[in-house]
Amino acid sequence: MGEFQVKSGLQILKESADQHTFEEWAEIAGVRAKDLVEIAVEFTSHGKNAAVDIHRGVSQHTNGYYNTLAWFNLALLIGNYDWRGGQSWPSTYDISGGKAEGPFNLGKMNPGALSPFGLSLIRHELKYEDTTLFLDVPEDKRYPARRNWYPLASDIYQEIIPSAADGYPYPVKAVFMYMGSPVYSLPAGHTWIPILQDVDKIPLFVASDIVIGESSMYADYIFPDVTYLERWEFSGTHPSVTFKVQGVRQPVIAPLTGTVKVYGQEMALQWEALLLAMAEKLGLPNFGPNGLGQGADFTHPDDLYLRMIANLAYGEKKEAEDAVHDADEEELRLFLAARRHLPKAVFDAERWHKITGDLWPKVVTVLNRGGRFQAFEKGYPGDGVFPGFFDEPFVIPTGVKFGKQINMYLEKTAGVKHSGTGKSLPGYATYFEPGTTYDGTVLDDAKDGFDLKLRPYAENCVIRPVGAGLRAAPTKLHTNRQTAETHHLPRRAPHQDPHARQLLAAGHLARELRSDERRRRPGARAGRRRGGQDRLGHQPGRRMGSGQRTAHADDRQGQGRAGHAPRRDRLLAVLRPLGLRGPRRGGGRRDDQGRSAPRHGHSRQRRHAHRPVPQEHYAQRRGRRQRGVLRHDGEGGESVERDGW
Repeated sequence: MGEFQVKSGLQILKESADQHTFEEWAEIAGVRAKDLVEIAVEFTSHGKNAAVDIHRGVSQHTNGYYNTLAWFNLALLIGNYDWRGGQSWPSTYDISGGKAEGPFNLGKMNPGALSPFGLSLIRHELKYEDTTLFLDVPEDKRYPARRNWYPLASDIYQEIIPSAADGYPYPVKAVFMYMGSPVYSLPAGHTWIPILQDVDKIPLFVASDIVIGESSMYADYIFPDVTYLERWEFSGTHPSVTFKVQGVRQPVIAPLTGTVKVYGQEMALQWEALLLAMAEKLGLPNFGPNGLGQGADFTHPDDLYLRMIANLAYGEKKEAEDAVHDADEEELRLFLAARRHLPKAVFDAERWHKITGDLWPKVVTVLNRGGRFQAFEKGYPGDGVFPGFFDEPFVIPTGVKFGKQINMYLEKTAGVKHSGTGKSLPGYATYFEPGTTYDGTVLDDAKDGFDLKLRPYAENCVIRPVGAGLRAAPTKLHTNRQTAETHHLPRRAPHQDPHARQLLAAGHLARELRSDERRRRPGARAGRRRGGQDRLGHQPGRRMGSGQRTAHADDRQGQGRAGHAPRRDRLLAVLRPLGLRGPRRGGGRRDDQGRSAPRHGHSRQRRHAHRPVPQEHYAQRRGRRQRGVLRHDGEGGESVERDGW
């Protein structure tokens, strides 16, 4: 191959970080550069015992993939993977029977299985360039593709119905929806409604739902489903859990939907019953008698779920070396007594025992505990090792580990081209302008009146220990310069905006005035100062006499009024240039006990109800739902009515 130059992952990451100066990155992020320095120093001051929480606000956000990659790189740089206080690997017990190859190896209990072929409707786990759809398009028109492709992702929920509407990569004849309401839960979910209503794009729409919901209301057929108290489910684990776990949810009440008979068996009316009934009607393989192999019927949801629990109880070793213990007689008695209220459609001890066989006592052990959970001491095995130059006494490894190479530069990502631009995806942490569109252009719609940019900080803040408490970066709304000047919304951080600084200063002065007002009231409670001594000078634990308290309060009243006027003048000097008024003199009416007195003979609780309401508010109320009918005004002013939900 000859000689050629290469770069290390560290070099590539550094060059990506050097695209902007430190101050420019702070400006882009909307934070202060000195705060970034403080966080960086603190993050690197505890050895391996520092962690980052990468979820929701960071990942499910603009640039989410590269945000997460950047945070993972920070964890990698301090070497905290697989150590307590660092990044942990989510590990769960196997329920398929594949690791132990039994007792029920569900992956092989499929005598009539069919192999999937083709590509999915959401075009995931496959490169656009490897398909005939790419080759059939003239070379100069291959980018952008009609819709995005996701070779590195899966479960792109929001792509299903829009892809069916476009018929890309192919149209559909039927849609089944289960445990979801995309019209309600997805951004711009209302745009799905015309698609779900179009029988040409979605000829058949079947929903299984616990309610007639925002999405299922457009279905041709709605089948009842059960709630979490009536169903089986396996919860798995999460990266924040450093122990090997597998929770099991099990029915605890009779089905509110009633029961049906499928394959001659009575069962709850739910999603699983619908699938089994369709399989019975169509004569599908792998269902019915011997559906899971010779002597292993699949005629009831229990036939599958109880075998999964038996695998969980058996463990992950061929000879059951790590199986759970058998339930004793007392535990079996409690197990049966706790389920005596359930109908046979849900719990039949004879049926359950027949399905699990000799593993029945171990299955009871798992179900009585709601799953299988690793012992605490196995989560952090060993006593740890001395880190040497770190301040912490120990650095302890976790029990569940990544246990493999963790890459700073991702070759797999770099080997994929974006289906909108035809350019290779960066295989390293980098920054994209949030308004970048599918074809690579940056969206600039300010000229169309969309001049606000919302940056949600509520779930994207850094939490770090400060003494005994926690401190978090605040939320903030960013706008462009024109909007900031028009509506007095700070485009920059408060410390950078003169207008914001004035408002903050006014806020501090107003709080001081309120504190003075409270301190001047007769009988005001003594506040505490640092060092364990309150402002009145008495020691903690000693009670003050009424005379002493009154004398101190009188002294403090005079002092408060003496310093009150200058502080009020300072506040007014700040507020008047901003077009704002200061507090009323006198602090409002007060009763003989120093409390705020009600005005006009009304109680405090009722005062708000007597305030006049603008006429436009009444007009809005008249346009709302009335007696089950949702009313709103049409564009031409005509009244439009339609049935309410």
